[in-house]
Amino acid sequence: ATTARRKPRRRNGTVTTLRRRYSPPSGRMWSSSTFASRVSCGPCGRSQMCWRLIKWTGFFSNIEAIYQVNLILLGDLEERMKTWSPTQTLGDIFLKMVPFLRMYSIYTANYEASGTLYEELLERGGAFADFAACVSASNLKCKGALLNSFLILPVQRIPRYKLLLEDMLNHTVPSHSDHKLLEEALVTIKAVANEINEAIKDQEKRKNLLAIQRRIGQQLPFNLVEPHRSFVREGELWKVCRKTKKRRYFFLFTDLLLYGEETSTGFKHHLHIGMQTLHVSDLPDSDGLKNSFAIESSRKSFVVIADAPEGKSGWLTDISKRIEEFIINKNSFHTNRTGTATPTFQAPVWQTDGEVVKCNICSDEFSLINRRHHCRLCGLVVCHTCSSQQIYIAALQEKLRVCAHCYSQQQGAQAATPSSRLRRCQSATTATHCIITRTREIRKAGDGCV
Repeated sequence: ATTARRKPRRRNGTVTTLRRRYSPPSGRMWSSSTFASRVSCGPCGRSQMCWRLIKWTGFFSNIEAIYQVNLILLGDLEERMKTWSPTQTLGDIFLKMVPFLRMYSIYTANYEASGTLYEELLERGGAFADFAACVSASNLKCKGALLNSFLILPVQRIPRYKLLLEDMLNHTVPSHSDHKLLEEALVTIKAVANEINEAIKDQEKRKNLLAIQRRIGQQLPFNLVEPHRSFVREGELWKVCRKTKKRRYFFLFTDLLLYGEETSTGFKHHLHIGMQTLHVSDLPDSDGLKNSFAIESSRKSFVVIADAPEGKSGWLTDISKRIEEFIINKNSFHTNRTGTATPTFQAPVWQTDGEVVKCNICSDEFSLINRRHHCRLCGLVVCHTCSSQQIYIAALQEKLRVCAHCYSQQQGAQAATPSSRLRRCQSATTATHCIITRTREIRKAGDGCV
């Protein structure tokens, strides 16, 4: 008696659910070829030409393939319902078809572009505007719906499948053989829905990168649009250069930091720094520098200033997070045998020209003839005579100009005067922090040179 009561409940509930959740409104479950045949002799007289335009622009994306999958799924469900029995199952049909539903990600990713294309063609008027008006005519059985209202229907299909399986589970007792199959199908369809959502996010990332690349122009020496890269933030910062502060525009991505300047002819690219050598450090406020922080890398290191404390904290947080994520991802794929980090060269923050009037080594005053030069290892300003040596940096695979003290230190000399504390740094990273600390000490003492 119990089985007799459950049988009509399961059958009637399943049939009602299938009809309510699966069956589309009249005239809306068409393939593009069926749609084309219905509009081929429309009253506007231009339907064939418009249809060729739609096919050429990929207006409906991969709707033909989606339609074929749904057609097979519907046929299997109808055949199973014809031979219905108390032990009949439907979950196995969905389990078989769910992998093919991933093709919805292609359509969903193209949906926004199709909507934009529709609006653009409609604004142009002419043949397409007449064609769009024909679509809502009564002879097409569209019930007055506009063409763009059909574009959203495939996007809504996967969530409707999820609701369909949930309703079917509600009408199936746990002891029934189909209950486990429906549960597995529901889990799988949820996974497909998540994959489609991720595909949409990836598409948005690519669109943002393409927009930035078009905005920057052809100035970049590399391709900005990469599958692993996404945009994080952008904004202006003051960069402390060797002579003065200059306004620079920065772009932060998940794997690199890029900056340049806005010119009358467009964006001019200056430098891009990968996360593998990037490091940021907070700098306390002083009389000359407020809301500042240091950006250090193997290629170049410098100090930047934000307009407000919120901007400084935002940049520091976002950059530090990207560096941390990069290190985690790198360690998960590449781990050296000893398990320790591989040392890399870190360029120092350059001492600004205005802070010194004489060479830090020989104390000769600078002039039009005796020019300033920066040591690429410690960042100090020295004269030409005291910076005539070069050292090969393996990390950069090039020779760099260095001061006499750094050259002697690299050659194994042990002699160092007490006053050269800043230049006795054992690594470029340590040198960077020594320069910043020493500069602050000098400013507090009121001295004009180092």
